[in-house]
Amino acid sequence: MVTCTGRSLAVACLVFFLATSCDDGSDTGAPAAVRVRTSEAPEVPRHREDWKTYPTQIDGRLALVLVDLGFGREPSIGSCPHLARVVVPLKDPGPEGVGSASAEEALARLEDQLLGDLGPREEWRFVGRVRTAGEFRYYFYVADVAAFGARVGEATRRRPDDRPRLEFELDEGWRLYRSDLYPSEEREEWISDMEVVETLRSQGDPLVDPRPVTHWLYFATGEDRARFRRSIEGRGFAVAGEEDGISMERPFQLVLERVGSVDLERIHAEVMELVEAARACGGEYDGWETQVKK
Repeated sequence: MVTCTGRSLAVACLVFFLATSCDDGSDTGAPAAVRVRTSEAPEVPRHREDWKTYPTQIDGRLALVLVDLGFGREPSIGSCPHLARVVVPLKDPGPEGVGSASAEEALARLEDQLLGDLGPREEWRFVGRVRTAGEFRYYFYVADVAAFGARVGEATRRRPDDRPRLEFELDEGWRLYRSDLYPSEEREEWISDMEVVETLRSQGDPLVDPRPVTHWLYFATGEDRARFRRSIEGRGFAVAGEEDGISMERPFQLVLERVGSVDLERIHAEVMELVEAARACGGEYDGWETQVKK
């Protein structure tokens, strides 16, 4: 079993591999399957880093975001209340403003140097970066603005051509972490779908062959579930099962199936179709499963 977290502050995404052999070692001859399910995650007692990347739009321009979702699970950041941004202009941003692979490699060296020269980790937290509009923007939460500024100045003095600038803002409530870095609900779904698609690809699946994709949804009442079923009639989904009493909050389960390919763009559109339809009926989408096809 592979576990991947990051759909939300209290959500985990579980990817289950159903191997071609049963638990007792017997070979069933069935193809492998991959399933992604979501459920409430246990409280995280300390900061465990959980880095995710995703594309988005900021002010109408492409942005590539790297964010530590584990930081958002910390109970408090009172010791580091100041947001610090280290902004480095890209020498050749290109038409989309995110630069080239070579520019990323050069700035990765700056990033490694910077993180290595900043002193004790309890005085700062690196929480993410954004690559957009011709800039790399590194985000930190820091305890001492003056000390952090001095360390950044020393670390970047050896690279004058990078022309970094440093910005500070008091942000005790993580507002800028959530607004600038943390993914929207739709982007969280994209991250989860991308991870499952990449897992399929790593198993040798070219992602082009149509196959049944099974989806799980949960509702607070049987009436909500019935209303949802009516709302998706004619969209190509078949009901694969129903069960009651699954959980306390949303005990009415619905299992749907639709045949199609699982390239990222198509499967993400399918997932969001169900997420939005379920929300309109008071329900919750809980993940999907499909077979590996080689």
